[in-house]
Amino acid sequence: MYKLKAFLPVRSILALAVSSICLIAAADPAVKEEGPGRVTGWSEWEASFGGDLLTGSKLLVNEFQLSRVLESVGRPACPLDFNQYVAVIAFAGEKSTGGYSIEMNSTPLGDDLVILWRVLCPPPGAMTTQVFTRPWHLAAFPRPKGMVRVIQMEDRVLPAKATPQ
Repeated sequence: MYKLKAFLPVRSILALAVSSICLIAAADPAVKEEGPGRVTGWSEWEASFGGDLLTGSKLLVNEFQLSRVLESVGRPACPLDFNQYVAVIAFAGEKSTGGYSIEMNSTPLGDDLVILWRVLCPPPGAMTTQVFTRPWHLAAFPRPKGMVRVIQMEDRVLPAKATPQ
């Protein structure tokens, strides 16, 4: 019984460590065009930990705002030419399990740019990590001539995966 009690915290720590390796970042810090309304390079980062407690988004239009946001989510500062690009960070808020992520897309509307985002939720009954998460997603977009509008859409529950019979 003593060994079991000592083993449980180690399992919990390992589970947390494995589930926290969710950060996706591109290797090349240069920003490159990737088709309409998207850039590559560092241009998209997302993670399950480190975001705000509340759901929301922020439009970033200068280096100071970007460095503050990156610092708040535990990422190093990264250059972005704000004469050519804007960045948006979206937060899913605190969730009681893993399996949540954020989907972000952009649509040009005349001279304006509309950035749509929503929280993607795990399907009911899905196996998820049993740990509090705070997902976030940061993306860079080409700067439009007009305004940038950031709109949160309704959350979407992901479809359950079919299990082989």
